Amino acid sequence: MADRRTNVNLRFLQNLINGSADAPSLLSLINFRIPPRPTFSVAPFFISKRSTNYSQNNPIGRLMRLANTHH
Repeated sequence: MADRRTNVNLRFLQNLINGSADAPSLLSLINFRIPPRPTFSVAPFFISKRSTNYSQNNPIGRLMRLANTHH
């Protein structure tokens, strides 16, 4: 069950980025990591620190964290 949920979440994020899912308001919430110079970090998304567990586990943040761990 958890693997299926992970796959569905990653597929949704991929569709959102590719434009298959038409949701510009959600796409605007995604923070791409763009380093000023080449680095060894391959995490594609920047996730800002949150002060509460509630805000840390918001859906978009969860999707970005999931994608960073499954790149």
